[in-house]
Amino acid sequence: MTFPDAYAGVKKLYAGEIFQLIGSILLAIAIFLGVGAMSAESAGVLSEEAAGGMAIGVLATFVPSLLFVLIGEILVFVGLHQAGKDEPRYMKKAFWAAILMIVVTVVIGVLIGDGGEQNLGVSFLGCLIEIFSLFVFLYSIRGVMELAKQLGNTKLVSRGKAITVILIVGIAASAVASIAASTMQSVASAAAAVSLVALALMYILYLSYLSKAKRMLVKR
Repeated sequence: MTFPDAYAGVKKLYAGEIFQLIGSILLAIAIFLGVGAMSAESAGVLSEEAAGGMAIGVLATFVPSLLFVLIGEILVFVGLHQAGKDEPRYMKKAFWAAILMIVVTVVIGVLIGDGGEQNLGVSFLGCLIEIFSLFVFLYSIRGVMELAKQLGNTKLVSRGKAITVILIVGIAASAVASIAASTMQSVASAAAAVSLVALALMYILYLSYLSKAKRMLVKR
């Protein structure tokens, strides 16, 4: 029994998630540098020339971060769609969840562009993104589990069940932290830290699972 489309799809999905992770890290660095430069300039610590130099550094980090995220998104879409040819029950659901996540992200961008940063609706849509992200994770994992069942890999099935529980808890913690950060400024920093740790743990587990899925499928 072979699943060539599933292998190629999971391979692209894995690469796409890696690209998005790198892009997110670079974006976080760019934001950190940008905020630091503005704070230092306003406090008179940096000269105007030095602040301008930091702005160029921020731009040099920001542009590739967006490219990494964009390439990653494309690879994820293509990977889920291709894997869905061998495992249509869950991989296709993951694909549509990813599409919905992008649509909601665009809507948030429009609202923020209109000055709705503190709008409760933006916070709600942010939670929707977390939910759709969870669906992408869960459906793709379930898809791998279905393939593992057909290949008799009970170890990967059991691991998938355990990671599913962890992902649900992690996304829930991240969503609660996002709501807390938007409604209670006093706990914003702690909430952001909780969200970051939860997302980091999820990504590590998710990427590890996709890596094992690749190794399972390449042998077939």
